Amino acid sequence: MLPSKEQHFTAWAKANSLLIHNLHLSSIHGFGRGLLATNSIHVHDLLLEIPSHLIISKETAISHPIIGRILLNEQNDFVDETFAMVILLLYEKNSSSSRWGPYLKMLPSCYEGPLYWDDNEINLLQDQLLYYKVKRLVIELKSYYNQLLSPFLKKHHKLFGRNIPTFSDYLWASHTIWSRAFQLNTCVMIIPFADMLNMYVEDGTQSSVSEIVLDTTNNVCRFFSQREYSKDEQVFVDYGRKPNSEFLVFYGFLFENNVGNQFLLSFPSLPTPSSRQHTLLKEFNLPLDKSFKIKRNRLNQKMFAALRVYLASDELLSNSDVKDLLRSNNRLSDANELLVFKTIITGCRDLLESFPTSLSEDEAELVKLKEQGTDNQLSHQMQACLYRREHKKMIFCSLNTFTAMH
Repeated sequence: MLPSKEQHFTAWAKANSLLIHNLHLSSIHGFGRGLLATNSIHVHDLLLEIPSHLIISKETAISHPIIGRILLNEQNDFVDETFAMVILLLYEKNSSSSRWGPYLKMLPSCYEGPLYWDDNEINLLQDQLLYYKVKRLVIELKSYYNQLLSPFLKKHHKLFGRNIPTFSDYLWASHTIWSRAFQLNTCVMIIPFADMLNMYVEDGTQSSVSEIVLDTTNNVCRFFSQREYSKDEQVFVDYGRKPNSEFLVFYGFLFENNVGNQFLLSFPSLPTPSSRQHTLLKEFNLPLDKSFKIKRNRLNQKMFAALRVYLASDELLSNSDVKDLLRSNNRLSDANELLVFKTIITGCRDLLESFPTSLSEDEAELVKLKEQGTDNQLSHQMQACLYRREHKKMIFCSLNTFTAMH
């Protein structure tokens, strides 16, 4: 039996002509809430049909009977898609008679992730680039709130009575959009009930399970299954291929064996390029900062091409055919190629040695944390430990691949 909040939400959805086919909302271990198949589901079966008046988007905000006129009258560049959706969410959350009342009560009152952690917790991720990304994002969000949103809220304070939204409220609305919105064509929109679909990564393969069709003629959005489901099996949706750093910051969770994961491999000890090398690097649009993104199960051809140039003498470059430099099999010489692989392998090993803890130590700590419980502080530690373990696992996997190729 669903808790009363979930019952009210489902009743609200049906009362507002939201059609639900062979699905029901359920509490699911390890996922929180999700949607289960009530019967067998086949490929191309219709799962959901959501009327446009329930969708939260810029269009919904602009057509809103109260805030729509205000947004249109502003006529400022900052009243973009995100701004309009944030104002709509904040207004409706504060309204006792909101059209989306039962849906908004289903949303988290606060979100998880590094944006809400202290410095010590963020440092547990052992990812300096992610640390600075989080810090920079917080600064940008506060600047946006102070310079754009807060003046608007104060100017139109009557919309909110005594409860003028704070920065924390703005962060809640932003995180709701980040973690729940779908992008259809060029529009970002929150689609109630459909956003209860979870994403799952199994055996390194992301499940692309739903086709989303926006029918502007009939003003509905439809979700169709792209795979078979058995009765009582959880139905998933594809959030897109993203690295764990993005999932953790913007969604508040991450995946093991995430096929979208990536890491940055840098070679600071490479010599300063000669004039000839610099010309080739620019000609082929190769990075000059000696840093390269490595994606799971994919070779970075630009990294190989750049290292071939960096590690080649001007004489070798002058005597070699470089027009197909970006092709994987276009080696300049056997000796150069050997040096390229040795440099990559050394870079991976140096990166692994730079972490304060080893992969085996992270594995042991994860086991210990799981035994201790799941309060907030332990949850943050567990997420950080899982993040850095997955980060190191990917580096090890890449190291093994490069070693085998070498």
